[in-house]
Amino acid sequence: MKKQCAVYVATALIAVWSSAQAGYRPFVFNYDAYLMPKGNIELEQGVTYRGHTRDDRNFKNFEFTEEIEYGVADNIRLGLYVPTWSYERSTDRQSVQFDEVSAELILNLANPVTAPFGAALYFEAGGGQHTLGFESKLILHKDVGPWTAIYNLTVDTDVEGVGDVSQQNSVMGVLGHALGVSYGITPVWRLGAEALAESTYENWSGYDGTAAYVGPSVSYQGGEIFKSHSTWWFTLTPTVQLTHRAEPDYLARVLVGVSL
Repeated sequence: MKKQCAVYVATALIAVWSSAQAGYRPFVFNYDAYLMPKGNIELEQGVTYRGHTRDDRNFKNFEFTEEIEYGVADNIRLGLYVPTWSYERSTDRQSVQFDEVSAELILNLANPVTAPFGAALYFEAGGGQHTLGFESKLILHKDVGPWTAIYNLTVDTDVEGVGDVSQQNSVMGVLGHALGVSYGITPVWRLGAEALAESTYENWSGYDGTAAYVGPSVSYQGGEIFKSHSTWWFTLTPTVQLTHRAEPDYLARVLVGVSL
């Protein structure tokens, strides 16, 4: 009888934590393997801050993204990033520019709650003015009670000079690793940390170096909006650079989502 009660309690707790986590991003630099039910729609707004480089302490860059996600099937998500744009300011200049439009597909292979390990594949393609980008990820994800752990392996290829007769095409490859661990202190609040490292390669042949970042994360699932069926959430992770590369010393991102 005691064993049965323990099983019931454990099952109930897992169900509570699972329902609390589904439909939102527990991290900002890691994608998850949570399922989006067929027909569901989510709007996601993101702001990424990069600041203070080795050569320019006044450098600041804010990148703004808006994404619409749709559940094509219970294990397939499609996403569209409407024009991404950025504001940049340094010691000698400032600018506002359009970056790119892109689309993504996420194929969930295993549920992170019920399977030994959750897994998903991520594909993204986008383009801007004379640029093309292709990104793929392997996502590994596991939930155990209030604990969540996620790892992302990323391969990213960016091509510049596309369609520009005045310059040759240049290719930059990025091999990235990201890890996130968080703990649900309540069914709606989570605290944790994220770490990421990106190695760049010119033309996928010449190694150019690696930049690594680490920082705390906090996320909140806000529940229904004005007694509707829509729910909202936000996740924030500020990081600092651990390496001594020319990339910005500070990297932070906040995501705010609304599930319709």
